[in-house]
Amino acid sequence: MTAIHDQAMHYIYQQVLERLLSHMSQAQRASLQLLIQRLLVAAGGPEYIGTCRLLVLQGNDRRSARLLAMLRAAQLSIALRAPVTFQLRVLVVSLPVADSATLECHERSFNALFLQDDPRVQLQMIKGREVVPFSRHAPAAPDNWLLARDAMLMFGHLVDASPEALLGSRLHLELAAAVGFALQAHSPADVLITAIPACQRRR
Repeated sequence: MTAIHDQAMHYIYQQVLERLLSHMSQAQRASLQLLIQRLLVAAGGPEYIGTCRLLVLQGNDRRSARLLAMLRAAQLSIALRAPVTFQLRVLVVSLPVADSATLECHERSFNALFLQDDPRVQLQMIKGREVVPFSRHAPAAPDNWLLARDAMLMFGHLVDASPEALLGSRLHLELAAAVGFALQAHSPADVLITAIPACQRRR
């Protein structure tokens, strides 16, 4: 039964990879090959790729969705050519909290990439100041909304000309705190990947 199940899953993963490749341009496929080479080098060689752990900060924009699709294609491509592939840990980041529509959008994306049932993939999300397993039905904590509302009111009193400056700084600080919690896991990531633009990362 296990051999039949493994064969069926292998076929499904191959179909997912073929579908991803069919949506890529020639330049994107070339970028995928370069990404695979960089991951193999970062792992220390093909023989160590099975122990390499990637942490992806998953946002709500198209850039993050494309990044996750590219990483999934790399993971499945390596798996088809080698006995093992890298471990992928996806951390959904929505500040201050993710609403139901955002969670549903993430779930559709995860289902399309067939991430939920893959033991090589771990799906998580930030809930308050904790890292918890991803769930579309995760209720929004009222305390988080209250804290966000109070912070916005306070920033509004502090700056009357350009409140977006402090609000943007606050979101980046909260994102940094969320990443800090994620990196304190029992099995820390070897590589941290995000689709946040370079200018925002420097801020």
